[in-house]
Amino acid sequence: MSGASIGGVSGVFIDSETPKALADWYSKTLGLTFHYWPERKSYGTEFIYDEGGGPPGRKSTVFVINPAHGKGGISGGFKVQFRVNSVRQLKAAVEKHGTKMETEDHPYGTFGRLRDAEGNTVELWEPK
Repeated sequence: MSGASIGGVSGVFIDSETPKALADWYSKTLGLTFHYWPERKSYGTEFIYDEGGGPPGRKSTVFVINPAHGKGGISGGFKVQFRVNSVRQLKAAVEKHGTKMETEDHPYGTFGRLRDAEGNTVELWEPK
């Protein structure tokens, strides 16, 4: 894939009709601590880690519960987001295999969105 690669899972996102109730369930059942993010009307938790020997900088994986039909590129269900080193290079590779992919630039990185073979949303994120 000409130097493009996936570096890890950066997040898992669930759409919910009752995001607070679902966050409460994960808190009570699995002991997760959620924070309310009013700008997204979402509940999320972040797992921070060190890759040990990897490039410097903060690394984390988020678990986010969004309101159904809210921001985030999905309307119902869930999506997995992968951290990548080049969205544009992966787009070329993905489309070469017959899968369409949309891209967007944001102040915090470039995003690519596609559907897997079963229609699940997959998001690629290239941090700035």
